[in-house]
Formats: sequence, structure tokens, C-alpha cells
Amino acid sequence: ILEELNVYANPSYVYFKGNGKITFQNGNEISITPEILLALSSACIKEIVDFEIKDTKIMTVENLTSFNRIKEPGTFYIFLSGYHNSAKQNFIKKIHSQNPEKEYLHFGDIDPDGFYILQNLRTKTNINFAPYKMGITQLEKYSSFAKPLEQNDQKKARALKEKNLFPEIIDCMLKANQKLEQEIISWKEM
Repeated sequence: ILEELNVYANPSYVYFKGNGKITFQNGNEISITPEILLALSSACIKEIVDFEIKDTKIMTVENLTSFNRIKEPGTFYIFLSGYHNSAKQNFIKKIHSQNPEKEYLHFGDIDPDGFYILQNLRTKTNINFAPYKMGITQLEKYSSFAKPLEQNDQKKARALKEKNLFPEIIDCMLKANQKLEQEIISWKEM
């Protein structure tokens, strides 16, 4: 929080995996492979001059368990840990500035907060991330693992509905009175 308010700059880290190459201002390069999870500090992100992503898709992942499980070929992954911070935002914007032609996806919980995180990601990065496995199909398929919406969830879902954000899945969640953690989907499908 203090870093976000520019009160105290404590470095934060961005975790990622995929295929690519990073070149820094001093000429150093890092080759990125899907088998090795990497992290860069917010200070290092500022030093990137070239970020080549060899994968065709770039996906942010809300939860750590799913981030560690997911391994689809041709996809570069960035761990968000819920709402992203300024380091992750700068990292994503740096990638997009040099790789705008890629497909941008977000994999999160099928609950109101998951869709607020997606909308926040879109707003703060100006990138139209598409939801990944966050639909009616997954909610219905794994309904035996779903939890009922709490009062706060219902309030947030109605607020999303009023803004006409993600109307189909929000209606489905409200009618079924269910929400689903993305860890169930990554456990069952990945």
C-alpha cells in the first residue's frame, strides 16, 4: 500500500513463466523457458528495453495454485495474486507495448471479485483481457464444488450487473447462487 501511494518504495516481484527473451539497458539478456519460473523486482522491470514473447497468448492468473498448475503450450503466464500492484501493471504494460498482437487472457475465480479483478486489470492496463475458463460452462460443470454466494458477493454481483459487466455469467451466478474457485478448474482440467 505504501508503495502504491509513493510513501515507501519497497520492491515487489512479478512471477512469470513461458517462452521469451528479456534484454536490459546494460545489455544483459535472460532467456525464458516454460520449465523455469522466474521473478523480477519492480526495479528490474524499469531496466527492460526489449521483451520478446515467443508464445501466442499472454495470460494473467489470479491464484498461485493455478499459476503453478497451468501449462498450456504457447502461453506466457503472469501471476497476479488477486488485484495487481503497480509493478505487475508496469510489467504487463511493458510486455503489451512490445507484443500488442498477442492474445491477452485472464484466468480467475468465477465469483464477483474475480470479475472485479478482471475489470480492474482491463482499466489499469488499457488491455482488453478476455476471461479464460470463467464462464457458465465451468460453473455448471463443477457446480458440485461451488459455494453459495455470500451477502457481500450478491451485492457485488448486482453492482456488476447494473454496470452491464459480464452479464451472462453474473446472471448465472445469481440464479444458481453459486461461485467457484479457479483452483477447482485448474485441478480438474490442467
